[in-house]
Amino acid sequence: LNLPFGHISKTTFPLPNLGYALTKLANELHSGRGFFVLRTIPVASYSREDNVLIYTGVSSWIAPSRGLQDKNGGVLSHIKDLTTTHAGSIGGPAYTTDKQVFHTDQGSDIVSLFALETAAEGGVSRISSSWRVYNELAETRPDLIKTLSEPWAVDEWNEEHPYTLRPLLYYLNERVIIQYARRYFTGFLGLPRSTTIPPITEAQAEALDSLHFLAEKYALGLNFQKGDIQYINNLSIFHARDGFKDEGTRTRHLLRFWLRNEELGWKIPEPLLPLWEKTFDVTRDAQTFAVEPVIRDAVKARKL
Repeated sequence: LNLPFGHISKTTFPLPNLGYALTKLANELHSGRGFFVLRTIPVASYSREDNVLIYTGVSSWIAPSRGLQDKNGGVLSHIKDLTTTHAGSIGGPAYTTDKQVFHTDQGSDIVSLFALETAAEGGVSRISSSWRVYNELAETRPDLIKTLSEPWAVDEWNEEHPYTLRPLLYYLNERVIIQYARRYFTGFLGLPRSTTIPPITEAQAEALDSLHFLAEKYALGLNFQKGDIQYINNLSIFHARDGFKDEGTRTRHLLRFWLRNEELGWKIPEPLLPLWEKTFDVTRDAQTFAVEPVIRDAVKARKL
C-alpha cells in the first residue's frame, strides 16, 4: 500500500486466519488473566524493518492505539544494554544489564515486548499480579493500603514542575489499579532523584518495599525466547526482569510498544488521565518507528 508505518492497522494489515485468535486474546488481556505470549516469529528470516512491520501489524489486532515513548513521535522503543556506547547518558535500567525490579510503565494500558534476541545468560522476564499483592497487603497490612492510596510526590525531573502529587493505588469500577516504579522515588544512575521534591516517609519506604517483596513472592518467570511477543495488562500486572549477560551475537534486544484498546480498555483513574492523554496524543502521520536503539529522552541522564 506504500503507507507510513503509522497507518498500519487491522485494515491495512489483514490477518484472515490469525486475526480471530488475536481478537480473543485481546479480550483475555482485558477481562481474563491479563497476559499472553505469542511464539516464535522467525526474526532471523526478516530484515529489521520487516520485523518492525510484523510487530506493528500483529499488535494492531490486540490494541490499535500506539502510545508515545519518545520525542518526535517515537512510538517504538528498544530495550538493550547501551552502557558501552552511551556511558554517562543512561537514566533508566532498560539500557543496562542490571536486574529490573517489579514496576508498571507510566501512561499505558498494555505493555508489549518483542524479543529480537535473548541474552547469553539470565534476563528472564517476570510478571506478578498486582491484585494478588493487594489482597495480601489488605489482609496483613491495611495501613500500607492507606499509605499507597494517599498522594505521593512523583519525580518529574523537571525544573519548572519538579514533581506531581498522586496516589499509587486506585479502586475504580470494582478494579484495583496500582501504578508505580521505584525509580520515580529513588532515581537511577545518570538521572538521580531531584533535590527539590519532598523526601519519602518511612511509611512510604515500607510500602515500596512491601510491593517489591510481595511481587517477588508471587512472581511467574516467562521463558521468553527469540521471536516471542509478550503482552501484559499494565493496569493489573507488574513486570520485571533478571540481570543478564550478553556474549557475542547473543545480545538481549527487545522492542516495546505502549498500547491501548479503546473498545476494551479500562476506565483510567482521574489523577492518571494526564499521563494517558500525553501518551496517546499522537496522530498516525506523526508516529515514528526507530529502527536502531536510542535512549529515550525521558530517561537520558541529567542533573536538576
